[in-house]
Amino acid sequence: MKNRVVLLSKDALCKAYLPVYGNKYWEMPNLMELAAKGTVFNRYYTAAPSSAMSYLSMFTGINPFAHNRKDYIPIEGNFDAPNMFLNLEAKGYKCHIIWDIRWYTGAYRYSKCFGNAEMHNMHIEVPVGCHMMGDKAPVRDDAVSCENLNAIFKEIDIACESTADKLFIWIHLPHVLKGRTSYGSDMDLYDKVIGYLRTKFDDDCIFISSDHGNMNGTRDKMCYGFDVYESAACIPMISPRINNLSECNIPISNIHLEDILDERIPTDEFIYCDSAYVDQPNRKLAIYHGNFKYIYNKKTKTEELYDLAYDPTEQCNIVSRIKVDVDRHINYPLDQVYFYPYWEEAERELAILRKEFQRVWNNGTAKQNFIGRLKTIKGLIKIRVKNIIGSK
Repeated sequence: MKNRVVLLSKDALCKAYLPVYGNKYWEMPNLMELAAKGTVFNRYYTAAPSSAMSYLSMFTGINPFAHNRKDYIPIEGNFDAPNMFLNLEAKGYKCHIIWDIRWYTGAYRYSKCFGNAEMHNMHIEVPVGCHMMGDKAPVRDDAVSCENLNAIFKEIDIACESTADKLFIWIHLPHVLKGRTSYGSDMDLYDKVIGYLRTKFDDDCIFISSDHGNMNGTRDKMCYGFDVYESAACIPMISPRINNLSECNIPISNIHLEDILDERIPTDEFIYCDSAYVDQPNRKLAIYHGNFKYIYNKKTKTEELYDLAYDPTEQCNIVSRIKVDVDRHINYPLDQVYFYPYWEEAERELAILRKEFQRVWNNGTAKQNFIGRLKTIKGLIKIRVKNIIGSK
C-alpha cells in the first residue's frame, strides 16, 4: 500500500449512476480519467446492502454471518476483532474519516471498527429517502452545493496537513449532497470531489467505491437494506491499475477491501451478500459461485437461482421448473416456454450452492426470531411515525 492513500465512497451509490458502468446522462471526466488509468471492477460485491453491516465487513474482512452478531443493535465499546484501521495504524498510518455527522451518530454505533481514526463529522447531507425524509421536498440549490463542496474540500485540506509519513483518508459522502434533490442527482458534485482529491493525491493513490447500492426501481422497489439483487449488491470499485488489468470480471467481495488497497486481487470460491443478522426475520442471503447466484429468503422460506451470464438482470428465477400462468390460471413447465440452454449446469450449480448455504446458514432460535420480529415491527412503526410527522 502506498504511503498516501484515499478511499472515496458514497452511500447507496449504484453502478448505474456512473458513466464508466454505462450511464449515458452524466459526464464525469475525473472519474473517467481514473478509470482509464486504473482497474474497473465489474463484479465487486458488498457483503451487506446496508451501511453499518457493510462497514463492519469491509473493514474487518469478515462476512456478516461469521460475525458474533445476532441482531442489529448498538455495539458496546469497540467491535472485538482486528480491523483495517488498526492494521494501518500498526504500520504507521495516520487515519482520518470524513463523513456526515448522521453516520457518526447512527451507523457508527452499529459498527465501531475504525480504530483510532480521527473523525471529521460534517453537516453535508440533504435528508431524502424512505427512512429519513425531511420536512419538505428538497429544491435544487447550486449555491448551497458550492458551499457544501468547499466545506468538504476544507476538511480534506485539514486531513492532508498531517505531518505523519503515512496517511490514509476514508471519505464517505452521503446519499445526497446538500443542494441536490434525489439519489443519483449529484454525480457531477461527486466528480468534483474526485477532481479535488487529484490535486492532493497522485492518481495511483485514489480508490473509488461505495458501501452498497440501492434497488433504483428494480422490481419496482427503491432504496435498499432488504434486498440482495444486483442493483443493491454489485457496487462500484475503481482502483489504480492492478496486475496490468484495465477490467476485473471475477466476483470479489468488499471484505477484501484491504487487499484491493494493497493492490492485490483476491479469489474466493463463494461470495456472500447478507441483508440481516441471524435473529432478524426479514433476512435474505445471496451466494455467488462463478456466474450463478443463489438467494434464500428467510421470511418466505423460498429459493431463487439466477445465471448472471445469461440473465444479468435477474428476470427469471430458474430454481423452480414449474411456473404459474397468472393470466390463464394454469401451471406449465418452465423449460418448455423459456429458452435456456444450460439446465444441466444449473442443476449442478444449485446442488453446490444449496450445500454451501447449509454450511453457512444459521436460522436462529424460535425465541430469538420472535424478538427479532418485534424489533422489526417497532422499527417500522418508528419510521412510519417519523415520515407522517415529516410530511405535515
